[in-house]
Amino acid sequence: MDRDRIFTKDFIVNFFINFNVYMVFFLFTIIVVEYAMTFLQATASQAGLAAGIFVFSGFAGCIAAGRCAVWLGLKPLLYIGGLIFFAASAMYVVISSVTALYGVRILQGFGFGVVSTATGTLVAALTPVSRRGEGIGYYTLSVILATAAGPFLGMWFQRYGLYTADMLLCMALCGINIGLAVLLRTPMLPSYEPAKNKGSFWRKYVEPAAVPIGVLGLIIGMSYSGLVSFLTSFVKEARLTEAGA
Repeated sequence: MDRDRIFTKDFIVNFFINFNVYMVFFLFTIIVVEYAMTFLQATASQAGLAAGIFVFSGFAGCIAAGRCAVWLGLKPLLYIGGLIFFAASAMYVVISSVTALYGVRILQGFGFGVVSTATGTLVAALTPVSRRGEGIGYYTLSVILATAAGPFLGMWFQRYGLYTADMLLCMALCGINIGLAVLLRTPMLPSYEPAKNKGSFWRKYVEPAAVPIGVLGLIIGMSYSGLVSFLTSFVKEARLTEAGA
């Protein structure tokens, strides 16, 4: 029975690492547009780019982490991604221009991609094969809970102008993640022989069977991110700050 147990120490630690990562993502996403427009005198399009550029570097981080997971190991990936994520989160308090904000968002997005890929791969390795669907479902709750709590706290901080407090909370969550990574025991991933023929970029990085569900996720994600990124600005203009928070 123990071999079929889902909620092991490592599963729970991995759950909270992923929860913290997505909390930081939403805490920054909910304030970054309003922060850029208010304190950095960015236009709406510049602020929108600052919010969205995170995703492109996150995509690059996912690809890099996926290629390195087997030969580097998941725990080193968590350390590397966690340190990048922490460093980028700490830089927000000293940003003084829109260009600097772009750079920090790119760096933070890359760290996010590395950590989220490592935790997603790790949950599959930690969950018993006979209960893998159930285990991944429980793991996904970490994202769902962060999707609710992150925007709520971000709106609350924004309502009272507590941008620095928001950033400090994100730094604390990133620091906690590095500490949690120390507690993890990560299993070895099965090795594989890379294909000898080089092939195209598409064949190397894209699984055709995953494209339909990926496109569906892209559509849903674009809709949600567009709402969340400009939610604080809309609430402020509509004079709904109390209801929004």
